[in-house]
Amino acid sequence: MKAKAFLWTIILSMIFISCSGGDDENGFTISFQSDEYEAIFYTPGQTEQLKISLDIGEGGDMDINVSPDTHPSIFYNGAAGTVEWTRELPLGPNPVTVVAMIEGREASTEITINNVFQGNFEGGYNFIPGSEILTSINFSVQFNGNGTLTLDDDGYNATGTWTMTDDNIIQFTYSYDVAPSTFYTFRGPVVYNTNEAYIDGFFYRGSTVVPGNERGYFRLNFN
Repeated sequence: MKAKAFLWTIILSMIFISCSGGDDENGFTISFQSDEYEAIFYTPGQTEQLKISLDIGEGGDMDINVSPDTHPSIFYNGAAGTVEWTRELPLGPNPVTVVAMIEGREASTEITINNVFQGNFEGGYNFIPGSEILTSINFSVQFNGNGTLTLDDDGYNATGTWTMTDDNIIQFTYSYDVAPSTFYTFRGPVVYNTNEAYIDGFFYRGSTVVPGNERGYFRLNFN
């Protein structure tokens, strides 16, 4: 989204410096407080306000935008002076280049928004791999950003770990507190869009996935 940024007389975040003190050959620089930001999965967020350093005496309108190759879920909000993202932000690191132009001159800065998978999901499962009708419900999983999880299966508690591929396929393995040596492994894609976020797939008995040995189907919805 292209934004006509603020007139210089009303930009509260602008820092005026003398020509002799500027480091940028174009006479102005832009920056954020940090180079890296951590997003909360499936939650909109934003940076703090962009800082602009401009030569004394300069003025006029400035165009500020993210680079064209930026994911559509990330945009520059000209009214607020911040980079913002929607809940459709891709998982993993998202590099962003912010470019500002005034009177034919250009300045840019780079940040990274890291979207770490985490959150609470609720749903259920069945023991019929060919059916999507859930027969066991009251099944919830809390995924932690460090790759661990806690689980409640209708009052039975469990702990485990999870991993994810680059194409958002999650695999998690756990054992119940009452049977710590018996493991179950679930595998499926993490799907999310404007309206919903969920995981569905198949589960297996044991700590590995063996195609053809599916015990049943599961679905978990982001809570």
